[in-house]
Amino acid sequence: MAREIKDREGEGTALGNLGDTYRSLGNYAKAIEYLQQQLAIAREIKDRRGESAALGNLGGAYLSLGNYTKAIEYLQQQLAIAREIKYRLGEGAALGNLGVAYSSLGNYAKAIEYLQQRLAIAGEIKDRLGEGNALNNLGVAFLKAGNPTEAEKMLVNGIQVWESMRQMLGSNDANKVSIFEEQASTYRILQLVLVAQNKLNAALEIAERGRARAFVDLLTERLSSGSTNPVIATAPNQEQIRQIAKAQNATLVQYSIIYDNFQIEGKQVGRESALYIWVIQPTGEITFRQIDLKPLWQQHNASLTDLIIGNQQFLGVRSRSSTGFVQPQPNLPTLHQLLIDPIASLLPKDPNAHVIFIPQGSLFQVPFPALQDANKTYLIQKHTILTAPSIQVLDLTRQQRQKLANRPANDRGRALVLGNPTMPSV
Repeated sequence: MAREIKDREGEGTALGNLGDTYRSLGNYAKAIEYLQQQLAIAREIKDRRGESAALGNLGGAYLSLGNYTKAIEYLQQQLAIAREIKYRLGEGAALGNLGVAYSSLGNYAKAIEYLQQRLAIAGEIKDRLGEGNALNNLGVAFLKAGNPTEAEKMLVNGIQVWESMRQMLGSNDANKVSIFEEQASTYRILQLVLVAQNKLNAALEIAERGRARAFVDLLTERLSSGSTNPVIATAPNQEQIRQIAKAQNATLVQYSIIYDNFQIEGKQVGRESALYIWVIQPTGEITFRQIDLKPLWQQHNASLTDLIIGNQQFLGVRSRSSTGFVQPQPNLPTLHQLLIDPIASLLPKDPNAHVIFIPQGSLFQVPFPALQDANKTYLIQKHTILTAPSIQVLDLTRQQRQKLANRPANDRGRALVLGNPTMPSV
């Protein structure tokens, strides 16, 4: 329609949006095709803002393709125009992407230089999202440059930015979940940095701090309803985590999947790097285990998700016709080997003693009771098993139970229990 009515500006905008859409779909060749057309029109009609946007998006597309030299070429042009037209938001975006490009090339000094400029502009124009992204990427750059102390400082500041943004959302749970999905990498990278410095319990605090935040906010709101002493949704520290384990009289097992960027076929690609496991005994003692996940994708071209889907198919929980799943090789590790064997000696011997698993991401789909050891013994035969989204949720639900128990018998409410009415046949 824009072409029909000779609206060149509208045509350029449509082409740019098409390019953005194809880039989001991962079709970078198609994205570049549309963005090049947008760039040509912007230059023809002297639309400097549109030209800057097209250059930035082309730089981003080439960044995704792993062509960092080409990405830098376009991003430098975007930066020059943004400075010329005094477009500070565009200038900050260009600086941030240049920092990512140089970091991907291993030039961490240059990356840090650009990212610090990005951070300064974001602070100046009150761009909190840009500030959080800059701090996250600075943390990565300092870590790769061999400076974990400075990386820790950047990432802690980044988390403070993210948490302040979440607080501003009030009771908007959907947006809280959405925004956290974008920001979860900062919590994971900080765990990696802390473990690298042997600050294992501090890493547990961060792992816990980044879990089920929208749910925690909802629970604290319910607990505070009608109370003169409102509950504050503050993530527990090490000592409070120990106290929660004691109050539950259970062994808590918290998992965290750590991702890292690896150079694969000339591109920086995110892959599962390690599995962190913390075991908190009813006595409050905390033990840490680390499992290397790189062999899964390096040697078997598989991931934790692949193992979980394969396990579900074996149990008949998921249709065997699921697309995209490759049957695991016979020498592929089992979920029990990865998740339970490293901590088996730390679990209680009494089958009636409670073990509470606190998964993360795809691990929420793991049927822990059905995991089998090398002797084909199910985990449920050895332990009484529960799961929870976070340690803090355990404490908040305990408080809620106490609150209900203190009410009159006719005012305690009723429980609605739901189950799946149709289970696939095995």
